[in-house]
Amino acid sequence: MTSCQVAGCWGEIDSTGFCNVCGSADWDARVGRGAEDLVAAPLSKPPYSHPGSPAFAPTFDREPLGVGIYLVLLNLSGHGADAVRIVAACYQKAEHRRTQVERLLLSHDWRPQLVGCVATLVAERSDRPLGVLIGAARRSSWVSPQILATVSLATPPGWEVQIEEAILERQDPKAAAALVHLRTGRSPELVALAQQDTDGGGEIARHWRDHIKVAFDGAGVTRDW
Repeated sequence: MTSCQVAGCWGEIDSTGFCNVCGSADWDARVGRGAEDLVAAPLSKPPYSHPGSPAFAPTFDREPLGVGIYLVLLNLSGHGADAVRIVAACYQKAEHRRTQVERLLLSHDWRPQLVGCVATLVAERSDRPLGVLIGAARRSSWVSPQILATVSLATPPGWEVQIEEAILERQDPKAAAALVHLRTGRSPELVALAQQDTDGGGEIARHWRDHIKVAFDGAGVTRDW
């Protein structure tokens, strides 16, 4: 048996092609269909859905890949290009694209937030909901490093000051560590708070920022950041 590739899972892929711990499927055995086919495919019963953004429903579906796209986007360790390609296909098919991306970012659940981050980077600069993205970065989130990495790539005006203020106000060491790794100018207060981080927020942000670029390029999705 081979080890499961889902971050944080210690299981193994059994003879059925699924992990014996988390139930995720072996990507190499199941990724063979194009992004357009996945977006058009009928949905099974997804483990999670976000009704406010129906065009992105395939990113929350387990079939035919056996794992939600949002899980691949979490750390982009393997098949990141496939996940980006699917998000991009969803975005292109969406009606009222900006509104659907905004609803993903406005969620208080990390899954749609993560999909919303990638959809924001897929969008053309003039179509990116930067105000909503900054709002998401100012709130506490389990994926705050990935959200902050997205903001640092989209570079909305004045984002550093606005977000640092919110992080210090809510005393969030994980987000502080991520921000320290993503910007050059840092206040002593932010650095001191970052030193309390025990979740590796800085490394998560650095890894995600580097690998999302690789994933976009591998997917052949145009980017201007």
